[in-house]
Amino acid sequence: MKLFSKRNKPISNHGFAYRPNRFHEVSTIGNRYRLVSKETRNRMVSEIKFLTSSDDFLEWFILFENEDKGKIFFDKNKIDKFSLSELGYKMSDFFDFEDFAMLKQRQKPDDPETEYLDDYKLFDIAEITILFSLDNKRSAVIDRFNSIFIEEDTDFQIIEHLITRKSGDSIKTLLNLLKDENLKKKLKMFFESYDNYDFINSAKTSADILNIIFSDYIKNEKSKKISELCNKLADKIVVSDTKGDKRKRFLEYMNDLLKLSKNLSNDIYDVRHTEKSTIILSNENIYKLISNQNISLVELVLTTLKDDYVLGDNWEKIKDDYITKYNINKLSRQVIKKRVIPTILKSNVDDEIDPDDIPF
Repeated sequence: MKLFSKRNKPISNHGFAYRPNRFHEVSTIGNRYRLVSKETRNRMVSEIKFLTSSDDFLEWFILFENEDKGKIFFDKNKIDKFSLSELGYKMSDFFDFEDFAMLKQRQKPDDPETEYLDDYKLFDIAEITILFSLDNKRSAVIDRFNSIFIEEDTDFQIIEHLITRKSGDSIKTLLNLLKDENLKKKLKMFFESYDNYDFINSAKTSADILNIIFSDYIKNEKSKKISELCNKLADKIVVSDTKGDKRKRFLEYMNDLLKLSKNLSNDIYDVRHTEKSTIILSNENIYKLISNQNISLVELVLTTLKDDYVLGDNWEKIKDDYITKYNINKLSRQVIKKRVIPTILKSNVDDEIDPDDIPF
């Protein structure tokens, strides 16, 4: 399982993956790690503080107890060991666990003007909180986070226990979460070809992928499965359509797009067929066009119907696998015992003997 920062990379103000270089202004660094508003961030921090402050929501063994202060919070050693192995950084470098709070980061150690808060790390620890929730409390924990996302009108929601964007998700962010291993394999092949400008092979692979999603779309007859899938898309995408006219037009466009993809894949030389009757073109950018056309349709389906395609693994099994992997003792947790302050006993003043009362 990949946590949020492994599935999503910080982006620049222009929407591209951020790769620092000497031409970027330091003052914009924080923007690349900002995903939510200050209010949303504060509420998430407060929520994690609440969830980790008792034994009501999380596994007993993942928490640390200081009886002397009457506090319960994340066990620093266990969380750091987990995050260092899974994410490559210590979570305690970004959070104070005892009084749960985010720690400001600095691009330049001696320059307070370069301070920023890293929301990618906040989303990581939110997913860790979900992961180590009690089985019968995990849904409640997810609901609490989702309520914040909804009430603060963010672009995020939790689907299948993972924080995902409502909009802006791409196939690449969902790739490692897909249920269908064949689909996952084909998509990796597609990106390998496409990123290396091998558009002939990316076109071929994109046609295979589209056929996996829209089963039998290559055939002339429209299958029942395709109709059901397009209707599910319309239900999710088309809004404010009381009469159904807009929904009907959307379905017609989807049908036209699928026909176009089918015809291009079938009739352009060396995508699916190499017969002399197919269209041979001198400009190979036609294969790039086919690649983009097909993969855009696939992306529309996967990002809209995530519940159907994204892994729905048993999170209790994932948690147990991690417990075994990192040799976490489920039967113990670190505790600072309450100190007993010694009491100095004094005899009652009335019982003391006054020297003047001695007769000799």
